[in-house]
Amino acid sequence: MTRPRVATGVRGARGAVNVLLVLVGVLAAWWVLAATVLRPLETIPTPGEIVSRIADDGLTFYWVNLKVTAMEAGQGYLLGVGLAVAASVLALLFPRLRGIVMQVAVITYSLPIIAVGPVIYLMIGAPSSGDPSATAVLLSALAIFFTTVVGTLLGLDATDQHSLDLVDVYGGSRLTRLMKVQLIAAVPSILTALKVAAPISVLGAILGEYVGGVDRGLGPALLNAQQASDVSRTWALALAAALLAGAWFALMALLSQVVNRLGWGVTEVSTTATKRTPRSPWAVTGDVVVSLVVIGAVWTFGLRLLGISPFVGRTPAEVVSYLADNSDSADGQNHFLALLPELWRTLLDTGMGFALGLAAAVVAASLFLVFPTLERALMPLALFFQSVPLVAIAPVLIIIFGRGQFTVAMMGAIIVFFPALVNIGSALKNVPPALIDLVRTYGAGRAGELVKIRIPACLPAIFAAVRIAIPGALSGALLAEWLATGQGIGSVVITAVGSADTDVVWASVTVVTVTALILYGVAALLENAARKRWGT
Repeated sequence: MTRPRVATGVRGARGAVNVLLVLVGVLAAWWVLAATVLRPLETIPTPGEIVSRIADDGLTFYWVNLKVTAMEAGQGYLLGVGLAVAASVLALLFPRLRGIVMQVAVITYSLPIIAVGPVIYLMIGAPSSGDPSATAVLLSALAIFFTTVVGTLLGLDATDQHSLDLVDVYGGSRLTRLMKVQLIAAVPSILTALKVAAPISVLGAILGEYVGGVDRGLGPALLNAQQASDVSRTWALALAAALLAGAWFALMALLSQVVNRLGWGVTEVSTTATKRTPRSPWAVTGDVVVSLVVIGAVWTFGLRLLGISPFVGRTPAEVVSYLADNSDSADGQNHFLALLPELWRTLLDTGMGFALGLAAAVVAASLFLVFPTLERALMPLALFFQSVPLVAIAPVLIIIFGRGQFTVAMMGAIIVFFPALVNIGSALKNVPPALIDLVRTYGAGRAGELVKIRIPACLPAIFAAVRIAIPGALSGALLAEWLATGQGIGSVVITAVGSADTDVVWASVTVVTVTALILYGVAALLENAARKRWGT
């Protein structure tokens, strides 16, 4: 009876040693490259220089700023997760609302923060000195709402059909099905969504701090360090952000392990999971139209109820009128047609970031499954790139790779990669053991097991990753255009914000949001076709 425990302990010790060796290797490579090849760039300090800078600044400096950002991210996390779970439950209890809920979620994920942030700030105002920013809290909640809705619905849809049939036989209502079966079965997927949301909430809070009105927090500290060209402090603050996000992610991962060991919820995908009926193109189109009507109504009445000044706010009617107007055009072209070349540039940038990020996530998730040591060693790096704002990483990427399309693709891929990695990686692991035992009986190795069983079984998670990746890639493209290329809708928006051209800001944000809805609808149609083809 003791041999398995000893063997497990030995394997655990070897795994820890392997992880430590990989981390030491990464740290050594960083130190050597930063001190030699990358030294002329003057943008990548050695680990020793970062530690020295932290010692010079004092831990109090980092703690004061870290505490404010943590409070903002925590409040935004609770708000975003709470609203997302409530919306998912509403969509499950009232299936006709599902499409609308998803479209509204897509809109929240697709709104460019660089344009929405200033609008929210103007409506809410600045906090008192040293207090958390309400703008940062709302942007943090906004950043995680969509991914949490997708993850929660993925779990609710994976409920064992036999269990639901049993509830129906005893006369249970939809609410009974939800409380007795579906929420319990969805626990693993909800916990995965919570892990994904942890670093994203930190990122949203930092971006909210960039909007202004905050004198403490990692956001203003990073901004001040960048403006002063203080490379070592910038990296030290970036590592502080990564540490905060990593600790949050680790806490959610620990909670997931505890829940699994206690047997709360299923820990594997059911072989008789509920199958959603594929929806027709007309139904998907109808959802988009209804969503736009709902958002338009909320938009119009929200401006009135909040008393937003006409100088800041624009109603949907005013935006449409501006897009159709050609009175100031020499060639008779309206503003919408004038935006199309920039929109096409943004779509190309989005496609590159989407393809690179999703492909990297699939490859990384597969490698992590076959070589678990890699996951334990390299996941902190993934967390680092997820939690540190692109405005902090962008200067390094631009100096190393230039301002070309590869840099744009990298920025989009960074946003896409982590949520896709966590969703796909979790699904690859949660495959019914009976199927794994079957292929192993026929002599299949880990690679054969991955190709023949795990990847086909995690297709729903891949579909979920695609739906998450599309708006993320669009957001990444907008940020890249603002920070690197000076082309596309991203550049148009930030230029308009700087010149207080409210009409262009609202028109550009509207065009981007509608484009995101259309892309999401196309993804939904492709998912329906794939589900018909493979019977998932």
